[in-house]
Amino acid sequence: VAFFHGNAQELGDLSHLATALTERGIGILFVEYPGYGLAKRGPTTEANIYAVADAALSDLQAHGIGHERIVLVGHSLGTGVAAEMALRGRGDRLLLISPYTSMDDMAQRFLPIVPASFYVRDHFDTLSKAPRLRLPTVVVHGDSDSLIPVAMGRRVSDAIAGAELVIFARGSHNDLFTRERGRLVQLIADQATIH
Repeated sequence: VAFFHGNAQELGDLSHLATALTERGIGILFVEYPGYGLAKRGPTTEANIYAVADAALSDLQAHGIGHERIVLVGHSLGTGVAAEMALRGRGDRLLLISPYTSMDDMAQRFLPIVPASFYVRDHFDTLSKAPRLRLPTVVVHGDSDSLIPVAMGRRVSDAIAGAELVIFARGSHNDLFTRERGRLVQLIADQATIH
């Protein structure tokens, strides 16, 4: 499992997930972005995040773990990274937790009067990539998510051919890894053990 974290996360926040998956015999790679946690150096840009993710997956391949053995999992911000890596053919399955359509759409939610093109430099346009994704995909979203509305998750899911949509009742954005931890771990494990 290659895991791409959200904006408010860093590697240390995900130790419970690593423990739960490794206890099931599933290998996990967490990718830290430039400007986050242990990788504080370097500018945090869309291109730099993609480059770091791609390099981490290349390292896995160099160690004999090819794309056919990799499940790409993204949460929040990380869903855009996971979708880009899927588009590049870097994984065999995809799981998106609380995905957004694009950063432009997110910006318009919070500043609807000003066109996003004036202040959004990193687009992470998952929705435009979605129709080109050809790998088995599961989209997970909480129906009470006030940061990234469930409607965005539905749009992303609808745009990916054959995607499965899983809605967590009363799930918000930041509680899925606590109140829904068991279900999320099971969904990730299911994708990782299909091979």
